[in-house]
Amino acid sequence: MSAQIEELLDVAMIRAGRPLRLDLQQADLVEIVQRAISLAQTSTELHTLRLSVDGAAFTGEWDGPRIERVVTNLLSNAIKYSPDGGPVEVTLRHEPDGSASISVADAGIGIPARDLPHIFERFHRAANSAGRIKGTGLGLTSALRIIEQQGGTIEVTSVEGQGSVFTVRLPL
Repeated sequence: MSAQIEELLDVAMIRAGRPLRLDLQQADLVEIVQRAISLAQTSTELHTLRLSVDGAAFTGEWDGPRIERVVTNLLSNAIKYSPDGGPVEVTLRHEPDGSASISVADAGIGIPARDLPHIFERFHRAANSAGRIKGTGLGLTSALRIIEQQGGTIEVTSVEGQGSVFTVRLPL
């Protein structure tokens, strides 16, 4: 409930055109992702969340609790949009440009191609989930702003009926 309130406060700031007040501190991305996975795994027995770490140190100046909220949101979505269960693969790797990436991949319902350009827009829900799967259409909007304010990017690739991969890139 606390995380949802924080997310709503962030969305209110974003809607008002105001930047979020970030608390940037030295943080370990592996620890952040592991906490998010542990929390998300408690919400499902149908899914297996697996972490693969490619490389050594993943430390940087980030707002750790907000990064954790983004990863938790992506994991929650992977679980929610994979109603039949299955694996959710989380990969942490060093990118050639010196950034770190976090990918969350599922084999769920996927996102229709016509919805992909709008998936990070406020209140947008994919056509194949509307009325079937609960959601507000705010989580990905908030995630995008949190990541962008920390100098990163977030993107999605998806095929309807085959699953989705959300990738966050953050400067190290």
